[in-house]
Amino acid sequence: HKDDIHGMKLFVKNLCAELYPRVDTYIEEGRTLLAQQFDRNKQTMVLSSVSEQIKQARVTLGLDPQILQALENMIEDLKYLETMKEMEEAKERRERGEEGVAEEGWLGNVVPLSGLILSCFFRREQEMRTVIE
Repeated sequence: HKDDIHGMKLFVKNLCAELYPRVDTYIEEGRTLLAQQFDRNKQTMVLSSVSEQIKQARVTLGLDPQILQALENMIEDLKYLETMKEMEEAKERRERGEEGVAEEGWLGNVVPLSGLILSCFFRREQEMRTVIE
């Protein structure tokens, strides 16, 4: 492609293909842990409802506050990673020209892996330009 003379798109795609299975494993293990701990169905479990259950458990279960905080942090991580994957999948569907995929980007603090990878290169490029100037 003319607009990808250095093969960055393929590089990013291949790197994401290597990294996302690790993300999937973390999500799967986290959901399994939460489902077992809070007697939920892993596939249908809504993370925000588990978070509410954890807040209630502070009082009723008398669990160590550090453990509860770690569980809450894990839920936030899982939400972030799931949103990251959704964004990546939507981007891929747009690139394939699929119908019904919103053109607008997502607002918020979540960046998909492809964006994080590209941002590393953009930052380096800007640093090099600064050095040259």
